[in-house]
Formats: sequence, structure tokens, C-alpha cells
Amino acid sequence: MVCKVVDATGQFRTVHRTYLRGDGSKLCLRSALGQPLAARKLMPSVRSSGAAVRLTDAFAEHLAIAEGVETALAGCLLSGIPTWSVLSASGIAGFVPPADVRILTVFADNDLPDAQGRRAGIDAVARLVRRPDVAQRVSSGKLRVVTRMPMRRGWDVADLMPRPSRGETAGLMAGER
Repeated sequence: MVCKVVDATGQFRTVHRTYLRGDGSKLCLRSALGQPLAARKLMPSVRSSGAAVRLTDAFAEHLAIAEGVETALAGCLLSGIPTWSVLSASGIAGFVPPADVRILTVFADNDLPDAQGRRAGIDAVARLVRRPDVAQRVSSGKLRVVTRMPMRRGWDVADLMPRPSRGETAGLMAGER
């Protein structure tokens, strides 16, 4: 899967590749020495704040963001909200909502805690809403931030998609935060 990555102004910055198998799952790549390799890669890496894979350029006052491309696609399909992939948890924390966005939905990963108790997806949303520019828009009533995530720990929104082996969606999404 190849996706165009743009910066906050919509200018092309790089290409994001995800290696997939025929059934749509991520390909497990291995080096010549048998070491696991990343199934996705930016070419070249981009450090621009606001970098995103814009799955649609059309949005009104409501836009959603998610970490990965697959999660953003699932969020868009399940909710009907135009959704962008911001590529990582740090992409969520650094996302600058366009000025005409009045509702920003964040499809957060319900990550398991790491050894220090951090949960990357949830912590990134907290950093986003505490950022002075976002907090000011929220307190002035110009922006509302809604967090949606699967109720099951360790899942992202893509895990909620119907799959032939499951027959229907596998779980529920937690409500607004």
C-alpha cells in the first residue's frame, strides 16, 4: 500500500509504504539474517508537524485523525467522518487542526501500558488537548475534541472492522472523552 504524505499546508513531503499480503494483513518481512523488519516505512522520513496521509481532502467542520493508515481507513468506514492518518502517536500529539475544523475526532489506539505504564495512543491525545494552541481553541468554544477508541485494551479501530472469519464487528468503541 503506497500513500502520499503531505505537510500541514498540503505540500507533498514523502511516501508511506506498507507491505501487505494477499489477504490484506501486514507482510512479515525478515532480513537475510532472519531479523524481523518493519512492515511499513516512510521514504524518506518526514519530521514536519502536521504530516498526514489525507484519505480525503473534502471535510466540512468535522475531521478525524488516527495513527496508522489502516486505523484511519477503519475509522472513516465505521463513522463516516473524513479521516486522516497522522502516522504515529507523536503525529497525534503534534497535529494542528485546520482552522475551519470545529470538531476533531481522534480514533485513539487503546494501547497496553508499557513497562513505565505509558499508553502511547491515549497519552498522545492528552498531549494534544493540553497543547496551548488546541487548549485555547477548545476553551474559546472554537473546537471540540472527541476521543473514540475500542473498549478492548490492545486494540485499535481497525480491529473493530468486520472480517469474514468473525462474521461481524469484533467489539464496541468507547464513547466520547
